[in-house]
Amino acid sequence: GENYVGFDASTFNSSVVFTYNYAFGGATINGSLVAPYEPTVLSFIDQVKEFLTGGLLRARISPGTVAPQFSHFPLRASLTLLRFADTLLDEYFALMQNLVLSQLDRSAVGARNFLFFNVPRVDLTPLIVAEGATAQAQLESVIDDFNTRLASPVGVGPVQENSTGVMTWLWDFNSVFTMILSAPTKFGFVDAVGYGNTGDLWG
Repeated sequence: GENYVGFDASTFNSSVVFTYNYAFGGATINGSLVAPYEPTVLSFIDQVKEFLTGGLLRARISPGTVAPQFSHFPLRASLTLLRFADTLLDEYFALMQNLVLSQLDRSAVGARNFLFFNVPRVDLTPLIVAEGATAQAQLESVIDDFNTRLASPVGVGPVQENSTGVMTWLWDFNSVFTMILSAPTKFGFVDAVGYGNTGDLWG
């Protein structure tokens, strides 16, 4: 489907809003820990570096383009993170603190508004359902672990506590997605398991 960043900016805003999407599907947190499935896929670390040397640089060339107090930085975990949870979960939260505090907040970026998304019930995707109940239960456990950490002081809390003027928000993507899965026809989908066709929830 359509990327939510561009969709929201073009559908729900009447003023001029610029959106920049640095995310890569299949990205890992740190390519040196878990290599991406293709060498062209940038890790989370690389995505931040690309912003600092790309979009931010252009904003500096055009003063007033980026006002920190009006800029928002949405951050969502790659599902690849969940696949390698034992290796990457601790690394993810350590890097999140470092990147947000050091590179986005305390650097010349001056970022002040961060929106974090928790992880939805991807254990209910057709792909994981086809792998069986054991695979579903394992992934559900990892999702619960990640979301619990994200909502706790170990997660995004210290970002706000340790930085003057910084605001963080946590959007409960999991609850919204679970609501849609429980009543798919109410939201215009055929059912909760269809994949790839018009009206299907997945694909």
